[in-house]
Amino acid sequence: MAPQAVLYSESTPNNVSEGDFGTVDATTYSVEASPIDEEGEMAPDVLTVASPRSQQIYSLRESSADSVSGQSASLSDSATTSEIDHDPARLSDLFDATIDESIEHTETRSNLMNLIGSLHSTGIQREVDLPKIVVIGSQSVGKSSLIESISQIKLPRDSGTCTRCPMECRLGRAPQWSCDIHLRLAFDTNGVPLKEVNEVTFGSTLFDPADVEKQLRRAQRAILRPDIDLQNFLNDDDLTIAGKKPLSFSHNCVCLRVTGPKIPDLFFYDLPGIIANVREDGDPNDVTLVEDLAKRYIRQPNCLILLAISCDTDYENQGAGKLVLHDSNLTDRTIGVLTKPDRIETGTAGKWISLFRKEHRRSHHGWFCVKLSNPQELRDPISWEEARAREKNFFLSTAPWNCTPYVWDRLGSKSLTNYLSITLTSLMYEKLPQIRWQVATLLERVNADLDSIPEPDIKDPMLHVMRLALKFSADAKAEIDGKPEENDEQRLIQSFHKVYNSFLDKVHKTAPRFRPWNRGEMGPEEEASYITRLEEDTEGTGRILYLDETSELIKRARSRELPGHYPFEVINKLILSSTEQWSKPLEECFDSINAQFKATMKSLVQQTFKQFTLDGLKGRVLTIMCDLLIRLYRETERTLKDVLSAEDLPHTLNEHDWESCKITMMRKYRENRVVRRAHSTLSMDETERNLSIAIGAIRNMGLEVTKAQIFGLPFSDPRASPALDIMAERFVDEVSMHIDKNFVRKFSETIQERLLAQLGLTKPGAVQKCADWLVESPDVVLRRQRLLARKTILESAQEELMLHEMTRGS
Repeated sequence: MAPQAVLYSESTPNNVSEGDFGTVDATTYSVEASPIDEEGEMAPDVLTVASPRSQQIYSLRESSADSVSGQSASLSDSATTSEIDHDPARLSDLFDATIDESIEHTETRSNLMNLIGSLHSTGIQREVDLPKIVVIGSQSVGKSSLIESISQIKLPRDSGTCTRCPMECRLGRAPQWSCDIHLRLAFDTNGVPLKEVNEVTFGSTLFDPADVEKQLRRAQRAILRPDIDLQNFLNDDDLTIAGKKPLSFSHNCVCLRVTGPKIPDLFFYDLPGIIANVREDGDPNDVTLVEDLAKRYIRQPNCLILLAISCDTDYENQGAGKLVLHDSNLTDRTIGVLTKPDRIETGTAGKWISLFRKEHRRSHHGWFCVKLSNPQELRDPISWEEARAREKNFFLSTAPWNCTPYVWDRLGSKSLTNYLSITLTSLMYEKLPQIRWQVATLLERVNADLDSIPEPDIKDPMLHVMRLALKFSADAKAEIDGKPEENDEQRLIQSFHKVYNSFLDKVHKTAPRFRPWNRGEMGPEEEASYITRLEEDTEGTGRILYLDETSELIKRARSRELPGHYPFEVINKLILSSTEQWSKPLEECFDSINAQFKATMKSLVQQTFKQFTLDGLKGRVLTIMCDLLIRLYRETERTLKDVLSAEDLPHTLNEHDWESCKITMMRKYRENRVVRRAHSTLSMDETERNLSIAIGAIRNMGLEVTKAQIFGLPFSDPRASPALDIMAERFVDEVSMHIDKNFVRKFSETIQERLLAQLGLTKPGAVQKCADWLVESPDVVLRRQRLLARKTILESAQEELMLHEMTRGS
């Protein structure tokens, strides 16, 4: 299982058992726990922090996940000041606490830190969110001094902003002190990621800590002047070379790898300080650039944020504080550290001490406070050991720090370093199985993408072109035949059904809309309710005819017809008012089918010939395919116009459907007319009640009767709607059949022959022509290169993960 922070001591209170979280004069460290490791086995102890004088031990020990879940990293709230010994010696012990030096713990911690660093070196952080610590702070809060107190090396210093690019610090134990510096070049001068991450060694290994500051200064200049060869920076020759103006900031990274007997196991990034303004000759855009750089790092969920806040200015006014402390997604991962406690204004120490209380923390991991070298000590350099001794003396002798026990274990650089090492180790331990899975999954996807664009190995260009042409023809036929695939993915032909249904609906909307009442007989609202009762489409485009207008139309057209018969001219006129509108929905239907068909065929061309250029084979096939579609479209368009012109007169031999449609339509209009008449003298409820009584009485006599038969309805029936229903459905059927036969299936039947003929595969010079066509698209070449670069990174990361697993297993 994952390591967990617990505390035990020989002087542990009686109510706390060994190995449990206890109430003592120091805050226990907490870490997120993972119940089991990736192999389902219990994890070994990882870290122990011990105080030699009181023999209090901070340890990461095996315990159940339930015993740690939700535990705080602070002093138990049950421990009040009155319960705690105020002996300053106990505070002194905390400053002497160190991470346990046992071989088992050291190797486990060191291996995890090395793995983090190795993974970052591969560039896999572009693909996977790796655990890391990122140090941010506003300009001049003492961030460089903070890094020095952790890493035990001197950093370059300048007035104003001294850090101009990210610095990756990988720290670890080793018998002999050494330092290697590398440059990780992953971005261009505009901050755009490069295709490949290039990490280069900058100079030889350093064995004297005094040489680090100068070499780091050179490395940063090299990052900011990418147009100059790196060798010129190693001996400061770049200072005499004129050229482009150096970048003010860069996304590229200086990588520092420091090992030594007393160097802690830790991995973190130091970012340029957040700035509010620039110098007179500076670029105002740098303010946003630096903030965006910080956001790029800290917004990653596996990033622990070490937020440096200076006590000489209200933290609410510091840019880094504004960036982090108002976002709960960030504060949950934030470790706060106060710098310059010696510059707290008199009478204001309380607001800084209050940050250490649970209710005022503003960060999930709580706060630490460090006393770093002041300007005088920086001008007259002192050793790292002397700086830590002065830091210890400051807290031992300065109120309120020396008289506030609940902050004691959060004071000093060593306490902060121990906590950072524990917390990052635990986070890496927890996320390791997920990282392995992500790397393996991404590598599988990249390999699949590479398989889809294999490098061409073409020995017979003409045969290769022929095979591709035949494959395209077969794939097109499969789409047109409409046979579903194993994954039930809808084929092209199925998508046409929706178009035809919409076409039929639009044709039906052109039918005349009859109103079984006289114009003006009712108000707009009442009329709208009866139109709804008729279940008519309010978006129809057909002519509206009221009862009196229909009767008048018939009356004016009568010549020698017998009673009950209606002039054919009236029926013909009404039908023409509808069929004359059919050309627009017909055009929209065919255009939609054509667009979908063309898009699908273009997609097939792209899929089959994606490796080749538009100037080569892909472009040639696309031209042949489009020419065929245009020809078939024009031929089918002429046929559809003939189909439409055949509907200029009402005609059908389908007497069964004619009578059925007629009866249905007349019943609908008669019943609504009956209800309308009844409602003119009775309420709706009275009408329905009387109708039910009347119909019931007649049916009791053994007779079947309807509402319309009871009241009768002198409704003039021009007989247009039944004919139109039949004509509309017949028209839509014919249109869909002609499109399918003359356009869709005709393409499937002719494309293969047309391709083979127009590609000229049997003509002289065909072999050379095919070879020229098979030149790969630059986009495909570029995509393959990028995929190969990603594959290299992922494979490197996978190798590091496997190596770590093998090392741990041994």
